[in-house]
Amino acid sequence: MFTLLQAFCVATCILTGAYYLILFRFYKGLQRTLWFPVLCFCLAFSVEGGLCHTPMAYLNADIFPIGFYDNSHLILLNASSLVMNLYNGSAISDEKPRFYHVYNYMAGVFALISIVVPPKLSPAAFIASSIMCVIAYMYGLYVSYKMYVTQSKTYIFSLVSYVLLLVSYIPTSIFLILKLDYVSVRALMIPIYVLIHIYMLTVRYRESIYRTKKMADSLAQTIETIGHSDNALQCTQLKSDFLYDSLDLISERCDSDPFIAEELTISLSKFLRHTLNFQQLKGIVPLSNELELTRAFVSIEKERHPNLNFVYKLPDILPDVSVPPLSIQPLVENAIEHGLDLDKKEGKVTLTIMPFKDYCQIDVSDNGAGIPQETLEGLPDNFPQTTRIGLYNIEKRLRARFGKGLVIQSAQGVGTSVSFVVPPSTSESEKEVEA
Repeated sequence: MFTLLQAFCVATCILTGAYYLILFRFYKGLQRTLWFPVLCFCLAFSVEGGLCHTPMAYLNADIFPIGFYDNSHLILLNASSLVMNLYNGSAISDEKPRFYHVYNYMAGVFALISIVVPPKLSPAAFIASSIMCVIAYMYGLYVSYKMYVTQSKTYIFSLVSYVLLLVSYIPTSIFLILKLDYVSVRALMIPIYVLIHIYMLTVRYRESIYRTKKMADSLAQTIETIGHSDNALQCTQLKSDFLYDSLDLISERCDSDPFIAEELTISLSKFLRHTLNFQQLKGIVPLSNELELTRAFVSIEKERHPNLNFVYKLPDILPDVSVPPLSIQPLVENAIEHGLDLDKKEGKVTLTIMPFKDYCQIDVSDNGAGIPQETLEGLPDNFPQTTRIGLYNIEKRLRARFGKGLVIQSAQGVGTSVSFVVPPSTSESEKEVEA
């Protein structure tokens, strides 16, 4: 009985992992979830020894005939938990929470310790490893729910798979406490888990291609309309080259990585939504709005320039202030275009928001070549008065609104910092007056 179940579970995991690698060979966009086939192979070997846990299960010696450790099941259980967490984290493109990194280190340490755990401590080590495994399931459940709500309804399948794994631990734990021979319910759920996920990834990939091309076509029409409207370009100071380059980038990624193409399309859509809001250009907007615009712009620029490293240094709670529209994003754009030489070397841009008691300071700095001293001495009073929204226009609008403009600091070979302060009076009440 166990032999047939073991064969079914192991075969399902190995074949699913191999199938994914075949898909990866033809669809490069799946590279971001390359942890999935690794997870399949780890689960294949851990399942082999995990169908029966009395008092402690080990891999069949026939599989590893040359002196493999008796603790191999413990090692593979921790390795599976680690790889599952990495796979779950790959679904989120945002910065990972601290828990994610701490868990990865702990799971790696547990796997290494399992190599030398003496037989007397094996039951305790198994319990600790099982807890780590459950935590990985819970994080997978959280990621699946987050992706289901924010990105794709396809993640309902992933949500169900983690619910099944968590529920399967109830009878498994009961049988383990009673020290009974049993067929591990968790192990039997693993083939179902990998089949659900390979189906979900395939459907998600198709949906991503379809949605991206549909959104890209819609954006192309919008950008074409903007390109023929002098008023739109003058009001928003949009750079048509940036828009068309972004569309070309999206079109290229549709073939190589539709997941990235979909994210770029959403970012470009957010960028246009904020910059085409003509009515707000003369007033002020919440800081969160300007940050969303900046994030959308940066996500596109990072894909265009792999050498760009962008760092956000933000407070846990954003201050409740408002800023002139297009006051942060152009500073970031200026730092990338004029402060760095990304074609030759890596560059770093940092956006820092520091709330103080009487004001909020916003700073954009880079580690580029810097500004020559003779040029720096005339700034910010002698900005070139270009027709686009550049440093001159930001300086003028900040002085008109707050009475203070940009503060520029630079050292050649070190970099440049451009900052401005926002008084606390730009609160919700003033926003309502402006509206």
